[in-house]
Amino acid sequence: MSSQPDIRTRRCCRRLIACFSWFLCLGFCFTMSIEAAKQNDADSLYDVAIARVDTVAIQESLDAFRDVLTVDRKHAPSHYEIAKLHMSLDTPTARQSARNALDTAIRLDPGNGDYQLKLGELLGKQGLWLNAERHYEKIYESHPEKRAEAAYMAGFFAMQAFFKYTDMEHIDIVPGTMGGPPTYHLFRWEEHGSRDLEKALAFLIKSIESDPRIRAAYFDLGLIHYESRNPEGLITASKLCLDQYSEDKDALLYCGLGYQGMGEWETAQEYYMRALEVMSTEERALMESVDLIASQEEKSAPDSISTTDTTRNGSTDSLARVRFWRKRDPLYLTPFSERRMEHYGRVAYANLRYGQRLKGIPGWQTDRGKAYIKFGRYLKKKAQRPEIRGGVDSFEGTFPRDFPGGDETWIYEGFSISFVNSDGLDSWRFDTRPGRISARYRFNHQPAQFKDPYGHHKYRIPYQAAIFKDGDSHRMELAYALPKYNVSASDSNRTIAIENGVFVFDEDWDEVYRKHSDLKLRWPELTPSGYPVADSLRNSHLVFQLAFKVPNSRYNLVGEVRDRTRGSIGTFRRRRRSETLDSLFSMSDLLLATRIESRTPFPEGRTDLMIVANPLRTYHRSEPAFIYLEVYNLERDEFGRSEYEISYRLGRPEQKKIDPYLFLAQRLPEVGRHLEVTREIRTSQTGMRRPVRATEGEEEPQRGLPVTPPVVVPDYFDKQRKDELTYRVRYVFPEEDELSSRIKEKGRTREGAETTITARYEGDREDDFTYLQIDLTHVPAGVHGLSVRVKDMHTDHVASRDELIRVIE
Repeated sequence: MSSQPDIRTRRCCRRLIACFSWFLCLGFCFTMSIEAAKQNDADSLYDVAIARVDTVAIQESLDAFRDVLTVDRKHAPSHYEIAKLHMSLDTPTARQSARNALDTAIRLDPGNGDYQLKLGELLGKQGLWLNAERHYEKIYESHPEKRAEAAYMAGFFAMQAFFKYTDMEHIDIVPGTMGGPPTYHLFRWEEHGSRDLEKALAFLIKSIESDPRIRAAYFDLGLIHYESRNPEGLITASKLCLDQYSEDKDALLYCGLGYQGMGEWETAQEYYMRALEVMSTEERALMESVDLIASQEEKSAPDSISTTDTTRNGSTDSLARVRFWRKRDPLYLTPFSERRMEHYGRVAYANLRYGQRLKGIPGWQTDRGKAYIKFGRYLKKKAQRPEIRGGVDSFEGTFPRDFPGGDETWIYEGFSISFVNSDGLDSWRFDTRPGRISARYRFNHQPAQFKDPYGHHKYRIPYQAAIFKDGDSHRMELAYALPKYNVSASDSNRTIAIENGVFVFDEDWDEVYRKHSDLKLRWPELTPSGYPVADSLRNSHLVFQLAFKVPNSRYNLVGEVRDRTRGSIGTFRRRRRSETLDSLFSMSDLLLATRIESRTPFPEGRTDLMIVANPLRTYHRSEPAFIYLEVYNLERDEFGRSEYEISYRLGRPEQKKIDPYLFLAQRLPEVGRHLEVTREIRTSQTGMRRPVRATEGEEEPQRGLPVTPPVVVPDYFDKQRKDELTYRVRYVFPEEDELSSRIKEKGRTREGAETTITARYEGDREDDFTYLQIDLTHVPAGVHGLSVRVKDMHTDHVASRDELIRVIE
């Protein structure tokens, strides 16, 4: 009897369990339906919100995604989008909100690689760069599908750490013992950056191997090599980028920068031009802008160089821009302007090195980028960078006057530029803090700097440029001397291979004359007239002599001779004005020569004379000096006769006109250095010479260029001197030709240490010419002033010219 109720109880329990299970299943299905509906509603709202992100205000987008979360609090994509919107606001509060949203999204979907990458980006924006670097390293290991992006960002932050330690230094102060003075120890951080350098290289290479399409990885890889004094590495990385993007303007620019760093200017020029060709008009205008390096006068000119002419095919140079670069060209022998390419390279490097990548600011817009474009690479850099715990969001935004860090100083020749890190991370700006010299003021008022890439190869050669009237225009007779010890024979035949050029530009730097040729000469056998005409003084120089027309205004004269084997470059530059020789009585320049001979018994003009010019202006006492000159617009009397008087004087020169470069080839001094000029004083008591050093001597020559012996300059202006220089000089006039019949010697006078002689010329010419020979036998060694004065006897008009000559034993 007792078993029957137990059976009924068990049956009842089973029925209750079945009913309960049915109700549970029904509830679960109902819940699933509700969740599915919520999910569908959330996804619908999310899709609408996503579609409106770029079309409505940020706050409205935030509200739209919050509406999604009211429907489904676990909608991870909405948390992610909210984080992105907060990050775009770029404020400390917004970044903290973004961090909260990202943490939630990652907790809901820990396997999502995009969320992890965004967290790394946020850490970077917060200034927690070390945390960001480590986070990207974890992503690289845990998310294979995101390895390329993670490896690049890990390499990027490692590179920033490397730059942070470069040139970083601080001073440790150790208190003295027993009340003694403290000791100071300078500590440099360069070695600490080596590990970051290796890590950056490794991760950037991994990034490229994972995905060759990441452009920035190539550029950062190249930048590290370039900063490590390996421009070839920048070229290799840029060419790898060109393999993926054949017309990438940045890769082309950085190739040009690399070749320029290697000194291969022609190849660099090709890449720069290719980069300009693929740029848009706006991009090229920015690349070509010279606002930072032009003078205020150039920028305010009517044809301003700050603008660029455009055509249907893109951007072209304005005439003002062409003149701007031509004026600054350091070597006209090359078909391009190295100064212009230097500008391209500086703009490229500024964008490569000083851009604020996390803020999207290109390098040329930053203060450091602008300073680099204007002044180039510093001679030395000192950096003291702050360590702000807690990242940028813990920084108050200003530095007190005694803030111990955040400084970076670029040191140049004669000045320096300081920067301060405005947010403690990478927002460097000009240092304008109170109590300091304003770096912005110095930047605005310091002229642009440029270091001649051929400076170590150049030396100045002596030259002589005399202007003569030639019909309705002017003729220049130019001569210059190339020292043999600065050229080299290239083969067993003693062949000298040189590149020779003379260039003349008008006042606006438009070209008016060019003579550019490649010469191969036998040494010591020389080519006669046409190029080098003869060996000159002591068989030590090659003399070049030519004549050409020049404008009747201001002009710029440039001469350059480059030894192709040795690389040495002899040069001279002069800016002068052609004086009016057309209607008023005047005379030509004086042409100094080692020899003047008449080609005909009765010379009628310059073409009848053979003149071997002497650009060295130097004569042995045993050889005569020759001077050729012309006079113009003489007044003729009623009988058609002209008469003029010439006074020649050899004596004391003006001290300020004595330039050593006039007499001997001299190596160009570096900035801040001076050539040594020895003044020679002869005392009447002993007759001995005592050298007086005018300036400090130079250091040893560079690149094998020999130091030329110093020029001996007579010290005529020493107030302590008791003795007086007295000497005789004899002028020899042309004999047995047409000139001699027009000369009547008037006599000679003595003026202290000077000797003057006057001769009268008579004839029937309105324009006349003459030459004379000076016997230097009794002239002491040194530099002397030759003055020639011409007077028209019919009008009493006077013209004069002065030259310096040097006499040696």
